[in-house]
Amino acid sequence: LWTWGYNSTGELGLGDLAHRSSPVQVGTGYVNVTGGSSQGLVTRTDGSLWVWGLGTSGELASNAVTSRSSPVQVGAYVSTQSSR
Repeated sequence: LWTWGYNSTGELGLGDLAHRSSPVQVGTGYVNVTGGSSQGLVTRTDGSLWVWGLGTSGELASNAVTSRSSPVQVGAYVSTQSSR
């Protein structure tokens, strides 16, 4: 997973608030990547759910109203599809 751009609330997930004009690797083992203008949300290959970025109104679902500049695990993916 690679990221770059404006980073005022830690939305790049790199552990700081520095803006990046070139791609920087956030990590490996991520699937199902999505995000908003100020947040990142990913599922890892083990099914765990991770978030980062602006969280002052509870956007990160981490039982806190604070921003995170590094990925924080908030749960696990549970498939709603049955296997037959």
